[in-house]
Amino acid sequence: ASVDRGFCVADTGYRGPPGGPFTEVLCPALFPPPNGKSQSCGRRVNTWCQMSCDEGHVVSSGNQRRQCLLSGDWSGSSLVCTACSQDTYKLSETTCRACPVNSGTHGTGNSLTGCICNPGYQGSQGGPCTDVDECQQTDITPCSQSCVNTPGSYRCTCTIPGYIQDSEDSTKCTVKNQCPELEPPAHGG
Repeated sequence: ASVDRGFCVADTGYRGPPGGPFTEVLCPALFPPPNGKSQSCGRRVNTWCQMSCDEGHVVSSGNQRRQCLLSGDWSGSSLVCTACSQDTYKLSETTCRACPVNSGTHGTGNSLTGCICNPGYQGSQGGPCTDVDECQQTDITPCSQSCVNTPGSYRCTCTIPGYIQDSEDSTKCTVKNQCPELEPPAHGG
């Protein structure tokens, strides 16, 4: 008994001439983009490949979810992941946002808590960051005479008449006009 193969057609996901032989349609392997990762990537028709960007990186173009089509091609386009710039953090898969006022990141920030208060400011990670009053710190006195707090820092001033800031150390004050030491005359005192 011979089998008539003229009526056999390929099932979905297979191709070949009527009657066969049939081969399975497979999409090419998808690899994660630089600064990204992939999850559950099949190669068979109608399977899906899910990709995402690493911490501190957002989608700048392409598709995170792609399907293997009957043609053997993937739907959509290749995912491109771009790093959030300095002093920003990853708000969502596609958005970087600036850190709160007076804070920034060390490298790429994956979340709001990656924003750390700048020097001269204090607060929890992610803010808010408030000015440190260096002049009111009890453990050190930064200036020899008077201290003026400034945003994120301080400056020293000389308030006693006749004193000016030392040219080598701005935290100290020196006498403005001082008479030079007199040398005793020869054969005298």
